[in-house]
Amino acid sequence: MNFSARLTALVGISFALGHLQTAQALTKVQVSKLAQSVTVMIQNAQNPQDSGSGIIIKRDGQTYTVLTAHHVVQRSSAFKVMTPDKKFYPMMQGSVQALPGVDLALVKFNSSEAYAISKMGDSNLSPSGSASFVAGFPGTTVVRSEPEYYFTSGEIAANGSRPNKDGYALVYSNPTLPGMSGGPVLNEKGELIGIHGRAERVERLQNSQLRDDIAVLKTEFNYAIPVNTFLNLAPQVTKALALRTPSPSMTSALKADDFFLQANAKYKAGNLSGAVSDYSQAILLNPRYASAYVSRGLVRQELGDEQGMVSDFNSAIQSNARSALAYSVRGVTRYKKGDPKGAIADLEQAINLDSRYAHAYLGRGFVRFEMGDKQGAISDLKQAAELYQSQGDVKAYQGVLKNLQQINGR
Repeated sequence: MNFSARLTALVGISFALGHLQTAQALTKVQVSKLAQSVTVMIQNAQNPQDSGSGIIIKRDGQTYTVLTAHHVVQRSSAFKVMTPDKKFYPMMQGSVQALPGVDLALVKFNSSEAYAISKMGDSNLSPSGSASFVAGFPGTTVVRSEPEYYFTSGEIAANGSRPNKDGYALVYSNPTLPGMSGGPVLNEKGELIGIHGRAERVERLQNSQLRDDIAVLKTEFNYAIPVNTFLNLAPQVTKALALRTPSPSMTSALKADDFFLQANAKYKAGNLSGAVSDYSQAILLNPRYASAYVSRGLVRQELGDEQGMVSDFNSAIQSNARSALAYSVRGVTRYKKGDPKGAIADLEQAINLDSRYAHAYLGRGFVRFEMGDKQGAISDLKQAAELYQSQGDVKAYQGVLKNLQQINGR
């Protein structure tokens, strides 16, 4: 039975909700309400399934300016904007303004209604480990037949001073769905700190049997262009958008977050040893970099370095006791080492930290099944299936359903 390989596969490179707070921090509900009041959907007038998101940043009389990702509006010249009250307005003809060298664009629409304007934050003040919130309108699917506002919480995994291609430098753990590109990334004060535009997903799936891997490896990071990048470039597009001068970067030298970004790029390119080296450099510069420990542990897992993997997961938990992923992966490791009770304890802690963490429910379900708790296993797998479906992970959802059918048949 290939149970250990299957369990090992349940995790992805993502990170639990951060808990850093400030005196001005809002609750998640308050941030969501703020985000909902300024987030719009941008829909292709000829093809409604071609949609993205954006955020209102300026009002001039009856003309509103929306900031979005350039790739959202470059496929057509005819779009309409759905405002928070679900009214549709045609995008002003010829209003698309691309910002130079980055995946950002401005669009405009006219309305006599009064809509809220986003408050600009300072993306330099959102270090790794701080809270992040993403809002947007996922595209329609079989499950979602109508556009609905979607809001997720997570934490910043990296905030690099050396951006990747197209300006992407902000990395975070928030789950996102297709259609949310162009939507806002907010800090714990409800201020705009980035524009979401990219999701990095690499997965190899096998869903044929209960004993096979559900996902050998799944890496999930989301990327945004920092708002400070926009603020620096906006005056080049129009002086009317000289909203404020962003704070300067504190250093020109590579910092821990930059090595983290480099490691992610090397991992994506298949350079696993190079990724480990850069994650190690990030940890050397920031010994409490929980995201880097977890990421390095997962890469070491692929390289067959089980001792290094376990050490990294333990270090991640010591650095950030709220890392649901670290507990989940350590739980899998405990099961492999013959400690099912310890595995259950860690997986339950992961669920306590993040009640929508589908991988943890799935892992606990498999452990319960191996321990003879068939009903507990079925309950956990059903919960995992519901979460995968709500999060738009169709392949994982279908895989869990197949496993449920096999368990029910036994």
